[in-house]
Parts: sequence; C-alpha cells; structure tokens
Amino acid sequence: MKDRLKYVIDSRYFDGTCLTSMSDGFHNDYGGETVEELRIRENNPYLKAVTPSDIDKKLRLYNQSLSEPFKEIT
Repeated sequence: MKDRLKYVIDSRYFDGTCLTSMSDGFHNDYGGETVEELRIRENNPYLKAVTPSDIDKKLRLYNQSLSEPFKEIT
C-alpha cells in the first residue's frame, strides 16, 4: 500500500516545525480535521499538507539557513 503520510505546515515560511501529521493523507491524526478545517480553526489560510520528501527537503534547507559560513578562529 502506498504511503499517504502528510505533514501540515504554513506555506508562507518554514521554521522547522509542522502543525500536525496526517497518516491517511486527509485527516489530522490528533483531531480528525481536514486541511480546510485546520485552516479555519487556526485562522490561517496558508496551511498546506506536504509529503515526507517535501518536509525532508524543507528541513535540509532550513538547517542550512541556520549555519553561518565556516571561518577559522584563533
């Protein structure tokens, strides 16, 4: 069976966190809401469900953004 896991994030910016997960790809694991219902509850029309590979890519980019260029110190 194809993996349907999704993570709900704010699509305007990614700060390394997700609001919730959706094991079936459609309903919040902790309350049963859909993405549309979460948008209403959180008062955030920018919530978006993304795949695990998307979240991995966003986490990699976010972690790189936290690092400063290497410079040798004495």
